[in-house]
Amino acid sequence: MTLKARVLQLWESQSESIAQVGLIGDDTGAIKFVSWSKAELPLIEEGRSYEFENVVTDSWQGRFSIKLNRTSKIMELEEDIEVRGQEVETVGALINVQDGSGLIKRCNECNRMLVKGVCAIHGKVEGIYDLRIKAVIDDGISAQDVLLPREITEQITGITLDEAKSLAAESLDPSIITSKIKEMLLGRYYSVRGPRVGRYILVEEINPTKPDLGEIKQMLEQAEAIHDGFKTPAAVDSTAASGEAPQVGDDNGSNGPSVRQLFRREVARRVFAQEFRESDLAYREGDDQYAPRYLLTPTGAKCNRGLLVGTLTEKDDISTESEYWRARIADPTGTFVVYTGQYQPEVTQALASINPPEFVSIVGKPNTYETDDGDIITSIRPESLSIVDTDTRDQWVLEASRQTIDRLSGMQDGDAECARAVEHYATDMGYYKQMVIDALHSMERTAVKTINLSKA
Repeated sequence: MTLKARVLQLWESQSESIAQVGLIGDDTGAIKFVSWSKAELPLIEEGRSYEFENVVTDSWQGRFSIKLNRTSKIMELEEDIEVRGQEVETVGALINVQDGSGLIKRCNECNRMLVKGVCAIHGKVEGIYDLRIKAVIDDGISAQDVLLPREITEQITGITLDEAKSLAAESLDPSIITSKIKEMLLGRYYSVRGPRVGRYILVEEINPTKPDLGEIKQMLEQAEAIHDGFKTPAAVDSTAASGEAPQVGDDNGSNGPSVRQLFRREVARRVFAQEFRESDLAYREGDDQYAPRYLLTPTGAKCNRGLLVGTLTEKDDISTESEYWRARIADPTGTFVVYTGQYQPEVTQALASINPPEFVSIVGKPNTYETDDGDIITSIRPESLSIVDTDTRDQWVLEASRQTIDRLSGMQDGDAECARAVEHYATDMGYYKQMVIDALHSMERTAVKTINLSKA
């Protein structure tokens, strides 16, 4: 195969067998390349464009790359290959630190991550230590996988590779680094920038973000402008109202989820406690037992997963046998109830160690339970829990307000998902509009206090 591309990044080679490794791209995207030392090819430079002849394609865990060997040729081009969309920037909460993060070892020959000291290509090798973070940045609308290399990981955590190796050696457990990363980053808001490769953004820059309290006035105006009525679309599938979801078609119009739908990560929705507590419409999409389960809220938030940030006000170990904790998390509108036990050991341990009151961020799945009297109790089954600061709480309240306003506006516009919610709940738009207004007014008071303290 022959292709023309511009060199976007050159990475430091960790093996004598690799002459150069990095990222090249054209107007269709970007791809990793490896040039083997034995090929004795000319070295290429970042920012320059080349024709790569007789390259070999390779795939590892769904990620494609190209290899340059003895039969390959490299010729520099006078033209500058245009690379569209290689730079991506996204802002959101870091809601998940994936497996393969922290202190890892790579193969001396091909740079692949070792699993229990074994490379999938070269077998058992000594390996070279590296530090990285694979995570998910979520803005409540979409979820984006991100990959932080060693330099960026060191910057955002303050832990160097040498310090990570020392900590792991002292504790006899490399996973202590992953635990520290989760403790420092989970639930907090960041802006990340870098090229998109496959499903990942390769992060070149990451910065914590601050809440913009100047948005409060504009959001209050938007909330006040919402009318207390909604439009019904010409045709609304009412199956969701009965607890069943319509079938999801693939890209060709046939029934069943597409590959993209099967492997996407569900977004963590932002819903206030008041609305969440009043939600009771749970259903699965499809008949498969592994089909995702959703909770549809009165304003039309379709929740498979949620992010909540608030004040941990109380916690109780309610089991007489093994640990089983119930916690209450307050936001400006009400209280979330959270249950965690032996099947969420990290969360259970974290909750047990926190002394209320404390601001916490929780990512978790909605859970519904029907009592003997027929009442529906809605709670959160947490996937992660971490202590956060005031800025994170404020940013979440602004985000939850904005997205609730958007859903209420969707009801006015005749959005089908919102109409299903109205059909089931007989949603009182004025009631939830006032909920948002009250939450924003509470933020106004917070902003005034912050300004007064800064002047003191």
